[in-house]
Amino acid sequence: MLNTSNPTHTSYTGTSSLLYLTLCSTSIYHQVDCFVSDSTPESDHNPVVITWSLLGQFSKTIKTIDWNSFMTHFSEILSSTNSDLHTVMRKVSVIIKNNTKHTVLPVANDTHSPLFRQSSNPCIQLNREDQEDCAGLFTDLNITFDQTITLPNILDVLHNDICEIHLTSFGFQDKAQPTSMIKALFEETISEEFQDYFIIATDASKSQFYTSIVGTSNLRSFSFRIHPINSIFTAEALAICQAIDDLSVPDSNLLILTDSFSVLQALKNLTIKSPKVILRLTHKILMRVKLNKKNIALIWTPGHSSITWNERADSLTKNVTESDLYIEWIAMEDFVHTIVNFLFKHRLKTFEIANI
Repeated sequence: MLNTSNPTHTSYTGTSSLLYLTLCSTSIYHQVDCFVSDSTPESDHNPVVITWSLLGQFSKTIKTIDWNSFMTHFSEILSSTNSDLHTVMRKVSVIIKNNTKHTVLPVANDTHSPLFRQSSNPCIQLNREDQEDCAGLFTDLNITFDQTITLPNILDVLHNDICEIHLTSFGFQDKAQPTSMIKALFEETISEEFQDYFIIATDASKSQFYTSIVGTSNLRSFSFRIHPINSIFTAEALAICQAIDDLSVPDSNLLILTDSFSVLQALKNLTIKSPKVILRLTHKILMRVKLNKKNIALIWTPGHSSITWNERADSLTKNVTESDLYIEWIAMEDFVHTIVNFLFKHRLKTFEIANI
């Protein structure tokens, strides 16, 4: 706990209290400072300012209380005295003081990889231990950094509608309806709204053994395996990317069907902070539209609703085997998530061993 005796709240009657607690883990305690500002012109809450710096480290002392001993002595006071409240509180204060232990935390010496900023971007410089851990993790996962999906230049895309995206535009997208109705409405929508579009359906799956992406059209299909650390969100987006490359017809408008609502929603709400795989998909759509001067429409289709195109794509994902082509794609977010989880578990294990 980082709090001192400085109050963090002052009521309208002028009474001060320590209303807010500021906590951090002991592993970074020596790097963190906390103080309460008295600048409260429009509020009765005092701002709590926390700083974390790896420069000028110094040791700090933490307080721990033996609550078992405290409760024992506190019970004795309550059962053995008829003193007034002031005397009781004075005795309680003495008990707290006597059962409080001050422990000096040593200054960390390259225990963790330091964080710093470079050109306004957060960076991390791995120490030798973390370098060795990450190298071992890369070997275990059979990946290299150049497999990660990089960020294309899509700043010109952010202010333009790159294509039609339909999430709730049509009646068949209401899953509350019977599957027979969904199927009938879907077929009606396609025949009336997209009769001159070339149809492609995509899907993805993630099992214990494979993460796979598939796409199908009336001309051909594909089935690929991708690295298993990729999330199902990444796989669904990559399936659309691959479908644009492998299945599209240059002189036709494209209608791409997917049962991934989240991917289309991410495309519809595009920002510079969108997942890298979404930014790459956006770039691919834009390049295709500019090159062929043809429209692309993406439609969410409810899964397991007897829509023929969905069933065809779903069937392909279930038949992916070791013999299918493996594409070395890894989304940056999935890559970082794996690394962070690994380092966290490693640190947690080290902490548990150190406290045995």
